[in-house]
Amino acid sequence: MHTFENPPEKSKIMVVDDQPVNIHSLARLLKDDYQILVATGGIKALEIARSDNQPQLILLDIQMPDMDGYEVCRRLQADEKTRKIPIIFVTAKDSGSDEEEGLALGAVDYISKPFVPGVVRARVDNQIRWKLAETKLKKSNEELEKATALARDLAVRAEMANNAKSEFLANMSHEIRTPMNGVMGMAGLLLDTELSTQQRRYTETLYASASALLSLINDILDFSKIEAGHLELETLEFNLRPMLDSFAGMFAFKADEKNLELIIFVEDTVPDRLIGDPGRLRQILTNLVGNAIKFTHAGEVLIHVSLEKEEDSGVRLRFNVQDTGIGIPEKKLNRLFKQFSQVDASISRQFGGTGLGLAISKKLIQLMQGDVGVKSEEGKGSCFSFTARFQTAEEKSCKSILPAELGGLRVLIVDDNATNREVLRIRLESKGMIVEEAAGGPEALSILYQGLEKGQIYPLAILDMQMPGMNGAVLGQAIKSDPRLRDIRLVMMTSACMRGDGVKMKDIGFSAYLAKPVQYGELFTCLLLVMGKNEPSSLITRHTAKEVQYHCVPDFSEKKTSILLVEDNITNQQVALGMLSKMGLRADTAANGLEALESMKMISYDLILMDMQMPEMDGLTATKIIRKTEKLFSIKPVPIIALTANAMKGDKEKCLEAGMNAYLAKPLMTEELAAVLNKWLETDDKDGKNKDGKSPYLSFERNDHRPDTHSRPCQAPARPSVDSKEYRSSLIKPPSARLVWNAETLEIMLSGDKELSETIKETFIVEIHKYANKLKSALKSGNAENARHEAHTMRGSCAYVGAEVLMDTASHIEEMILSGNMETALTLVPVLENCLTDLLKALGSE
Repeated sequence: MHTFENPPEKSKIMVVDDQPVNIHSLARLLKDDYQILVATGGIKALEIARSDNQPQLILLDIQMPDMDGYEVCRRLQADEKTRKIPIIFVTAKDSGSDEEEGLALGAVDYISKPFVPGVVRARVDNQIRWKLAETKLKKSNEELEKATALARDLAVRAEMANNAKSEFLANMSHEIRTPMNGVMGMAGLLLDTELSTQQRRYTETLYASASALLSLINDILDFSKIEAGHLELETLEFNLRPMLDSFAGMFAFKADEKNLELIIFVEDTVPDRLIGDPGRLRQILTNLVGNAIKFTHAGEVLIHVSLEKEEDSGVRLRFNVQDTGIGIPEKKLNRLFKQFSQVDASISRQFGGTGLGLAISKKLIQLMQGDVGVKSEEGKGSCFSFTARFQTAEEKSCKSILPAELGGLRVLIVDDNATNREVLRIRLESKGMIVEEAAGGPEALSILYQGLEKGQIYPLAILDMQMPGMNGAVLGQAIKSDPRLRDIRLVMMTSACMRGDGVKMKDIGFSAYLAKPVQYGELFTCLLLVMGKNEPSSLITRHTAKEVQYHCVPDFSEKKTSILLVEDNITNQQVALGMLSKMGLRADTAANGLEALESMKMISYDLILMDMQMPEMDGLTATKIIRKTEKLFSIKPVPIIALTANAMKGDKEKCLEAGMNAYLAKPLMTEELAAVLNKWLETDDKDGKNKDGKSPYLSFERNDHRPDTHSRPCQAPARPSVDSKEYRSSLIKPPSARLVWNAETLEIMLSGDKELSETIKETFIVEIHKYANKLKSALKSGNAENARHEAHTMRGSCAYVGAEVLMDTASHIEEMILSGNMETALTLVPVLENCLTDLLKALGSE
């Protein structure tokens, strides 16, 4: 092989010809731009083409003695290593057939002898450019494949990092929620003690603020869910007006610190009982109202709720949050609702905030099938408006213990704030009251005296405390000092920081003393108490109203319903039976699914409360058998309510798939149980029974009644929902605040029934020994399923009665068993025994 020396970066061209003159002619034409390789025969050409010194182009003569060009071309094309080298045939013949055959074999072009320098260079240059472009493209593809592989690898790493971030956020939020739950728990217990009016108000606000902080902590997780598109809304029944009352109380101090009026106005056409996600609604309002108070220095913040559209499936409500604050420049409105964005960087420095609130709110509003917008004028204020869709629920009814009616009652409102007067007037008129307004003390007295002349007596007057000229206390003194006006019953409304004058107001002659913003439920309860037959001997406050509302318990005694409680835990049975008894209901009991089926053969029940995890046959299996029998014999389905220990994610779906109608989380709360009973005990219809009164459940199809919990391996439970009920959350404390025995837990659950609490305590003492012995025996024998069941049962009993430390230990053992770590669970037996000993000492049973 001959090589004409050229710089190594030049492209290589191999000339294959048996005539030296042709080789030299082509070499002289191309050597300035290319590196020339020479082969004087076909065999040598194949050797060079397969070597590491492979050319980018081959100029191949057709007629050669050892192997002609066609055969060389065929062999080059047949070889994987050489088939992509472009070939230009060199021919002395002026024959189209040679050119046609060469192109058919895979050649890319041809050159005729004698050589025309311009044609040779042009055709070679074209092929080299194509080859270089192909090589560059191949390299680009290889780099792209590497980049794609790297991107995939980075995506996997990013997903792992995102999962790690989510786990970190979950762990951190748990660590923060734990002490916050302790704050809420202690505040809840404090509210059950004797407190002054001011102390009670502060404690209630502490509880509400701690609850709101828990919600904000959960927002951190929500933002991660929003980014991933995994955020889901709850579907819960709730009362709109009480929720707004509680919400207003949380912001009352902030508003009053800045001398702002915080006003809530819900139009009378807005239904109160809704189905949706109250936690997310509260979250949206917290962002909007918090911003409104933050950016308002004088004036008021108004929350106005109206009915925008009534639909077959529910309602669309409009919420307006209007303030008299600094406003937003029009050119900067488009920056709102963007992540980490504020109108001005100086705002973050002056007022704080991350800029996440409005972005999260917008996403939540969209999930609620609504939209959001804002109107603002710099220096005059802003109005944020959003819509949201809710389903409507039937209003709950309860026995009224209030002593008066308000319809037709004439009342005078005295307040210098026109918005306050309008909202209060609309509220009172919605109850059928006849309302007159005055903007100050002198005008109020004028109206009262004119009324005396016309024979229009005002039995009730509601006075604002802070008014220019004559404040509410002075006006009250003027009214009570006149014998003609002395019988008017007075209600004082004062801002949060003015409280503490209750005794003074009582001495003046006021019947009630309310802190603003006045909540819906408290307002009307107070007015009903104030307008009783006899004027109240003690001052009516919002605490008085709360106590009255607390005792408004649904009464189902007239329904004459039969209920079956299926629960294997004796302590839990007694607590649930006590709750039902307070609502005028009685229930039969069964310890597992098999007993429940036997009971149903004898009695046709109107409702079943079914525990999920029980020995012999669990709740899911029993429900499936019941539903199968109902379908087989065309029996009207009996409502079945699941009782689940953790309200774990996925429990609801399992319940519904098995045929259950709803589910309640343990420990049971009276309010939640009442809500479910109110829904599923709507009528006295007994269509499920035969005409002779016998139960239709005489034969159950039971091909396989193995409990679901026994037929699946132990698995770690999912994390409890971050949207747990506030009342239940108040019973949860951090480990440092756990009590060996919290005597108030049962009283809270049983609405103060101490006698029933003592009975349940005695039963618990007997049963807890059995649970502990069974648990220790199962752990020592290595029976994981039995051990898990006993630990679960012990944990549930302890949760109901307030054995907090022992409950934690049982819960820890259950977690160890579920994770497959039986050895660690066994090492906790001494801890369990010590906890049990401490508990029995606290109970005085040792």
